[in-house]
Amino acid sequence: MKASLTPRSWTSRARLTAAIAITLAVGGTFLLVAQYALFTALLNREVEANRAQVDQALESVPGLGPEDFEVLYDGSHGPAGLSSDPVIAQALRNGLGWSALLLGVFIAVAVGWAWFLSRRSLRRISRLTSATSEITEHDLSQRLALQGPPDEITQLGDTIDSMIERLEQAFSRQERFIANASHELRTPLATVRTALQVPLRQGRVPEDLRPDLQDAIEANRRMEQLVAALLSVARGQAGADLAAEAIDLDALVRNAAEELAPEAEKRRVGLEVEASGPAELAGDPALLRSLVSNLVRNGIVHNLPEGGRCSVTVADAGDAVELRVENTGVEHDPETIARLAEPFYRGDESRLSRNGTSDAGTGLGLTLASRIAELHRAELDLSSRPGGGLIAVVRFPVSA
Repeated sequence: MKASLTPRSWTSRARLTAAIAITLAVGGTFLLVAQYALFTALLNREVEANRAQVDQALESVPGLGPEDFEVLYDGSHGPAGLSSDPVIAQALRNGLGWSALLLGVFIAVAVGWAWFLSRRSLRRISRLTSATSEITEHDLSQRLALQGPPDEITQLGDTIDSMIERLEQAFSRQERFIANASHELRTPLATVRTALQVPLRQGRVPEDLRPDLQDAIEANRRMEQLVAALLSVARGQAGADLAAEAIDLDALVRNAAEELAPEAEKRRVGLEVEASGPAELAGDPALLRSLVSNLVRNGIVHNLPEGGRCSVTVADAGDAVELRVENTGVEHDPETIARLAEPFYRGDESRLSRNGTSDAGTGLGLTLASRIAELHRAELDLSSRPGGGLIAVVRFPVSA
């Protein structure tokens, strides 16, 4: 569909220049018409006054009658000054044509000058837009700090700087709260888990209570996973201070596949790893390990009840390293795909899996993977697999 050439699709610079051009054209045309009417009235009045004087002078000449006056007023016989109406009309028409031409030239020059001035005036706004677009939620320490006269644009820049400062403080408070809460919850959760496991191992729990304690331990383990994920998200949001190291993504994938192989075997999911060799990129080892583990585990857990597949591929795409995790499973509609990376969203699944355990996960796996990908200047792309399932692709720039 072609863009419409209407003022709505024009830039601010084009609209400003068009407004100036229209104003000049309308004002100039009105001035030209008013000037033409005024000069016509003035000249006609002067001609009438001149004729009255000639009439008085001719009446004092002996021997002239009314028929002689008509001959004298005829431009082909009498004095040219006594028949000036056609001359005046022609002069006015010529003047109008030249005035219209000069008005057109003046408007063209004015439009060019307005285009030039608008470019200079809007240049600071362009710089403001460019500087603002470079500020992201991962680095709110940047400020515009506009220089120049204290005009409206400078005030706008100062207002944006104040807003960014408030956002930075809010984000920092949120990150500190998540990190502190996660640390504070770890110790009591570990204590509860130990208090539940020790009686079970020592056989001091009646048989009718053992299933209840097992459920409590599973719920406790689920809470520990959630706390660990929240702490990882907090680390990822504060990742601007993390030191980047040279990482072999292929090795991370193979290690994650080896660790998750028992779970894949338990769920009867075929886990396959394909790699073309070492794939090096710069990043945080712990966060990248968490990203790979979350994507692979997500592909294993959210799969078919039996006979499912999960393939993990690492490929060198020249200017990027691509990680691709593809798994079989249920069909996903576009709305579900768009929300899978949201915190605690699991599509049609409940917070607990069908068997009442914590196998459904914390609902933060894809969220954490997305945050870590953004931290490494990459993006997690989720799409529906033909025939059912999910395809997750992360492209890491080599210069990250």
